[in-house]
Amino acid sequence: MNYKWCVIGDANLIWDQDEKSGGIVVNPSHTHLFLEFINRSCLMEMPLKGGSFMWSNQRCDEAVILEKLDRILISREWSFFFPKDVGLLEAATVSDHNPIIPLLDDHRKRRGKDFKFESKWLIEEECLSNVNESWINTHFAST
Repeated sequence: MNYKWCVIGDANLIWDQDEKSGGIVVNPSHTHLFLEFINRSCLMEMPLKGGSFMWSNQRCDEAVILEKLDRILISREWSFFFPKDVGLLEAATVSDHNPIIPLLDDHRKRRGKDFKFESKWLIEEECLSNVNESWINTHFAST
């Protein structure tokens, strides 16, 4: 049976020198086992938007090292079923790693337009009571 699966995380390894800026040159023998695992597992990398490097040693100037350590790896079956999925690289705020957010393609047909909350509604007196009533009705109707 072919499964659609995805692995997200910090591999703590890079594939080649193009995935590193600064620091010492990558030793290809260190990446060999990682690439072999990916190939034997029939995995591929989900396309990424927003940058190339996920990790930084958080130094400045010539001492800075940037690397692509984090990945979203997907099975070939996943890529056939979700061909438009991409990973979005976000800005790091509290870590030396930039988070990667998988943006999954929704294959269901949308009915109408997407809902967008307007902050100006918060000044309306009825807003909170309408949201509470809707939340309660939706929650108890589905249980």
